[in-house]
Amino acid sequence: EVAQYGTGSRGEPLHAHIFKPPCGVPTVGGCLLLFHGSGFAFQMAEALYSRCSTLAECGIVAISCTYSVLPVDLYRDLDGGWGTAAVGPRRLLMSSEEQTDVFEVRMPAVITQACHDGRAALAYVKERAAALGVDVQKIGVCGTSAGGAVAKGMVFGSGFGACASALC
Repeated sequence: EVAQYGTGSRGEPLHAHIFKPPCGVPTVGGCLLLFHGSGFAFQMAEALYSRCSTLAECGIVAISCTYSVLPVDLYRDLDGGWGTAAVGPRRLLMSSEEQTDVFEVRMPAVITQACHDGRAALAYVKERAAALGVDVQKIGVCGTSAGGAVAKGMVFGSGFGACASALC
C-alpha cells in the first residue's frame, strides 16, 4: 500500500510505502519508519522493500518513506559508466561552481526539510495508528546513509538547527 503523507519542499508528493503483517502473522503492535539512502539526490523508497517485507513477516508494520531531495539532477546516466546496483550507471557530473551551490547552499536546507518530512511521516502514522494496527508507544525510525541522517535529525536535530526537538 502506498499513501501520500505530505508534500515536499518543491511541492512533490511524499509517500509512505506501507507493509503490514500478512493475515495469520501475530503482530507486536510495533512500527518502523525506514528512510532510504541516496545522498539526498533522488527518491529510492523501493530500495527498502525487501527489509520492509521481512519486518512485516515478523509482525511489524514497516513503512519506507520518501522525503525531500535536492532540486537538481546531481547525477547523469552514462553508457558503460559506473554506479551501484541501486542506481545503475551514474556519475557525478558538475562544475566546481555547481558543486559549491549544491553542497554549501542547497544541501543544508534539504537536510533540514527532509528531517521535517520525517516528522510529518511520523505524525501521519500516529494519526492512523489504529487503522494500521500500531501502538504509538512502539514506533521506531531508522535509515540508510542519507536516510540515516533523516532518522537522526528527527530525533536529535538536523545539525542545522531545525529539528531540535525529540520525538514525543
